[in-house]
Amino acid sequence: MVAVIWVTSVLAIIATSVATSSKTETDLSRNRIENARARALADAGVQRALLTLLAQHRNPANTEAGADASAAVGGQQPTLDGLQAMRRDGTSYAWAFNGGNVSISTRLESGKINLNTNSEELLKGLLRSADLTETDISRLTDSILDFRDPDSQQRAYGRETPGYAALGLKHGAKNRNFEALDELLLIPGMTRGLYRKLRPALTVYSAAEGFNPSYAPIEAFMALPGAERQEAAALLQQRQTMREEDFRRSLPASSLYSNNVAPVMTIVAEAITSDGARFTREAIVALTPGERRPFYIFSWD
Repeated sequence: MVAVIWVTSVLAIIATSVATSSKTETDLSRNRIENARARALADAGVQRALLTLLAQHRNPANTEAGADASAAVGGQQPTLDGLQAMRRDGTSYAWAFNGGNVSISTRLESGKINLNTNSEELLKGLLRSADLTETDISRLTDSILDFRDPDSQQRAYGRETPGYAALGLKHGAKNRNFEALDELLLIPGMTRGLYRKLRPALTVYSAAEGFNPSYAPIEAFMALPGAERQEAAALLQQRQTMREEDFRRSLPASSLYSNNVAPVMTIVAEAITSDGARFTREAIVALTPGERRPFYIFSWD
């Protein structure tokens, strides 16, 4: 009887273990499937935005139609139905597809501060908006400029290659333009936390001096001399009720503003499936005039 009880107990434990293991494997498989659905849904969101943007690009009249003040009526998120136009200033659009929901936004890179061409004044303003001390601002600004300029002459607060070696770093100044924003992390004193604060305002894909305020994020406005966050937020709210070109004309003239509207943009698609899986796709693309290759992808993150 004792042996029978022991054997029965062992079999029960084994059965419970197998059942638990099977449930765990089933849950993991379900999670992997949902994660794959969320990824595919986000990728579809980017393609959906591209379809709309290409239609606008080929027929500029569509830029005004459907992308006006209606985007902000009642504070409701606009939806992306049919082939309506999209605002290219970071406005978020809702799109329901295949049982999931995607939030899609597009921003022209010309609305950001070019890390390779913009003035020292804007770089310092951007760093100042991150609440750094004036000493740290000077060090980072000069180090960024030393990193990208072709010469080996060190600025007052900057670092050329010997300065990197003195810190025990194996890399030195690049002495040519930034090719990707994350190269900023090679700059001594640039932390990941600071990089995350600066990244939304920066680009390496615009050839413009200054930034186009019609498409700029709040971080770019904060780089302007004497900028206040409350005033910058008010400007963005005003922009939502106006057409892109009208907003640009309503602003006072500034040498730090650009009129560049080159069709290079960041598309962000944040997807959530019916079961709650989430995935975000960020793509930087350039629209081209050719039919055989209507767009070019710079990055797919």
